[in-house]
Amino acid sequence: MIQIDCSLLYISGDYGQTFNEISECLKSMSYVDDKPWIVVVYLNDWIQIVDMSDSHSPIFNVESIDGWIIEAPTSMLVKYKKVSNKTGGLEESEWNLMILDYESKRKVEVILPNLFRISNVEQYNDVHRHYYIVVTDIDGARCLFTSIKTSYFVRVVCYLHNSEDECYIMIHPTLPGVILSNLYYKNHYLKTYISMNNRKSFDIIKYKDKNGNSVDSLFEHKLKLECKHSNMEYFPNEWMIKLKTLGDKLTHFLTFDGGKNWRIIPFLSLWVKTLNGGGIIVGFDTKTNEMVYSFDEGITYYHISIFEQDDIILDTQIIGVAENQRLVVFGRKSNMSQLIIAVVDFINIFSSYIYNDRAAMPNWRLFYMEHVKIKSKLLSRS
Repeated sequence: MIQIDCSLLYISGDYGQTFNEISECLKSMSYVDDKPWIVVVYLNDWIQIVDMSDSHSPIFNVESIDGWIIEAPTSMLVKYKKVSNKTGGLEESEWNLMILDYESKRKVEVILPNLFRISNVEQYNDVHRHYYIVVTDIDGARCLFTSIKTSYFVRVVCYLHNSEDECYIMIHPTLPGVILSNLYYKNHYLKTYISMNNRKSFDIIKYKDKNGNSVDSLFEHKLKLECKHSNMEYFPNEWMIKLKTLGDKLTHFLTFDGGKNWRIIPFLSLWVKTLNGGGIIVGFDTKTNEMVYSFDEGITYYHISIFEQDDIILDTQIIGVAENQRLVVFGRKSNMSQLIIAVVDFINIFSSYIYNDRAAMPNWRLFYMEHVKIKSKLLSRS
């Protein structure tokens, strides 16, 4: 007799007063973002999505041999094995894909072109009424496929770059049809490409200086395509994108036309932030420790020292919303004796900058924290 150890799933609908058992022999359980649903994987290889707001009723049931899932905002991709052939009492199985669409509550069987046998799923996106899947086949070919919310997927492009530090594609969250990808040009040279027409064509991105002239020395750079990203962090507004260079944490690029032409930020920085919907660009020069900022899409940059040159900048965060946004900078003294918190307020810059036709330095506050004693001072530059 074989004994199987089972995990049981209990759910309470009265804030923990009572619990009801709704499943047994549980392998894993996870939540679906922004929905009252849970994903339950059983030891018998069934995957079930349960609606906790509707008496724990099942929404989807999928038989999944050795399967696993990838979640997107409005759907879930399930990779599972399905018996394809029985010969002499032996069963052959191969990988299949199914999409569980939250909005329509339907199952979408993924049908890829003939002869493309799935080995692994690298990436899945569900955006702008399209499904996007990056899949590797048994021969190692890595390709992007897409579908307009149907079962039939078309091949978009192959020769996608393989890197543990980035995603294979990056889809613009607010501009439909804009796709960035690092591809091997003529199967050899790695370049960053962009499609502005939803995969109909891909072109190598261009690097320009602040006057719009091409900069040949920058064409060796490839952009790092972020996997998990905040729209406000990398896409401050509809036409602006901010990304780092692949393999380089200090070099940043900006585009203001949706991704066709890119401009390098002319200083090395661990963090580059944008405020006011991209109207303010700010970072810290790692060589001088100066804060560097721009109000005109990076045409002109201004410098100000709010830290000592040997102070260590640890992190930066944005607080507030819209025109009330402020930059909070966390740092410490090089001897670790003090924690430094600087709050940079750009609100008063706009009136000085507009009416006097010059850049006023921001008001800023610097707090030194030493044990429990707090010293503070307010400095103003104009």
